[in-house]
Amino acid sequence: MNYNEYQLATTITDIRPQQGELNIRLVCSVLGLIEELEELDIISMVTEDEKVIFDDIEGVKSEVGDCLYYIASIGIETDITMKELTERPLKPNAGDISIAKLLKKTIRDYPEMILSDLGMPKIYREPLHDYLAWNVQLVLPMYVNIEEAMEYNIKKLLDRKMKNTIKGDGDKR
Repeated sequence: MNYNEYQLATTITDIRPQQGELNIRLVCSVLGLIEELEELDIISMVTEDEKVIFDDIEGVKSEVGDCLYYIASIGIETDITMKELTERPLKPNAGDISIAKLLKKTIRDYPEMILSDLGMPKIYREPLHDYLAWNVQLVLPMYVNIEEAMEYNIKKLLDRKMKNTIKGDGDKR
């Protein structure tokens, strides 16, 4: 499975509304990515020489897959493919960008965009894409093979969709 095939496959299990008073998919995806990156940080440890240590490979693969899901969804909402993120030149300090702040500024400064399917203005979309590329190219591959995580994630989500357990909490549903 390649990056763009994965991104397309994520739309099959996306149950969030496409339109409405607020671009729910973009808001939920940014917040979801923040949550999943925090969970990944909790279940692992990065050493001084940037080696990742963890006990549960399946748990880490699941969390990386969840991060990729939200990155794919943000990409759809802000018009960038996963493949483009893998090829985007990395900017210094892209990992220091606060995506929560970018979302907040979009809602505050450009409500007409977030209240539609337009996503984010370019002034905020570009740093967001830099942050996503930094995670796809540098951070997430430190944990597991990305292709394996994408396939694991889609299989997990399709299984949940079949069992009608997409909504809910917990890794084991």
